Amino acid sequence: MRKKRLVMNAARREALTGYLMTAPALILIFAVALFPVLRTFYLSTFDLRLNNASLSKTYTTHNLDLEYYADTFFRLNKRLAYVSEGEEKEAASVAQSLLESINQTQEELLAREELTDSYKVVYDAVLSMKSLNNDELTVREIEQQSAEMLKSNIDDVIARLEPYKDVENVDVAIEIARDMESSLREPNFVGFNNYKVLFSNDRLGRSLGNTFIFVVFAVFFELCIGILLGLLMNKVFVGRGIVRASILIPWSIPAAVSALMWRFMYDGEYGIISNLFESIGLFSSASDILTTKSGALFGLIFADIWKTSPYMGLMILAGLQTIDAGLYEAATIDGANKIQQFFKVTLPLLRPSILVALVFRTLDTFKVFDLVSVMTNGGPSNSTETISVYAYKTMFANMNFGLGSAIAVVMFVVLAVICVIYVKVFGADLFKTERES
Repeated sequence: MRKKRLVMNAARREALTGYLMTAPALILIFAVALFPVLRTFYLSTFDLRLNNASLSKTYTTHNLDLEYYADTFFRLNKRLAYVSEGEEKEAASVAQSLLESINQTQEELLAREELTDSYKVVYDAVLSMKSLNNDELTVREIEQQSAEMLKSNIDDVIARLEPYKDVENVDVAIEIARDMESSLREPNFVGFNNYKVLFSNDRLGRSLGNTFIFVVFAVFFELCIGILLGLLMNKVFVGRGIVRASILIPWSIPAAVSALMWRFMYDGEYGIISNLFESIGLFSSASDILTTKSGALFGLIFADIWKTSPYMGLMILAGLQTIDAGLYEAATIDGANKIQQFFKVTLPLLRPSILVALVFRTLDTFKVFDLVSVMTNGGPSNSTETISVYAYKTMFANMNFGLGSAIAVVMFVVLAVICVIYVKVFGADLFKTERES
């Protein structure tokens, strides 16, 4: 019994040591990989829009921008005072009543001592025309009841002044009151609403469909051409070094430069490639490549194949150089021709290299952005818009970071599923073969 306990304690110590040794790696993985994903998911649960001051940050409670409120409150007071001193008696009476109302609302709003102290500092800065770049001071949390009271008071000001818009200063006072409403920062936590909006929009399905079409055709032809290039670079002949260097030139060109080059070559009037395709009958008109859905998608795939096939060839070459030449000699002795050697010897032994190349290229192609952005920017009519371009337009063109973050999370999930499929379909069979051998 004592011996069994000692063995169990030793096993626990060994397991604990193993966990401690792997802890730094797990922390690094979390910091580098998982934390950005979790942060992106967190942002996707908010209605976050950088072109809207009240939605430019994540708020889970009601807040008040004291600087903006102090500025609008000061100006609204002035305008209402002007109206109350005017000749229009009815408007003057309403303005005087509203002056008392907004001042009373402010007293109730600033009942908390810490809020009053912050407001005094902010108000003095506003009167001195100084800008405060301190969100901790200017944006303060308030109770929901106080926020609703302020909003109700602002709505009352607008409603009661509306009949007197023709009176001097009243229309300006109404606009200032509407501006004051922007000082309120309501909670913009929306939960999974961004995902609901995303999946109810056909644009997500179209962008994913375009992405998958691009990935399937591009990766398939890149793999086929890559195998041919790998076999060529693996041969021994005079000038092999020059051929290897020449083959790798397309891959070494920056993606944006390559895309710009292909866009010029696809030009309907002066493009060399577009006119070549028209002359051989591939397209009825040279301008069809970048102006039609099928033509633009074909042009993108063709350009990506040209650029990235050398990378595939390099990966295949690395796998070919690990194959023992003696296997081909044995196959020749057994009477196998070159085609039989390729399918019976080369291809099975290349499976690890092919798997790695497929995973890397699939992940990279799924995230394609620069090629599409430079050549078509998702056009014509979003017919070549990929998921990455969709995310970019949502986040940086429309400034909707909440919905854009949701698209990024969808991308991560799809990529994770693709990786699992590759490992399960190709990797499991591969590992089984290795165990049997």
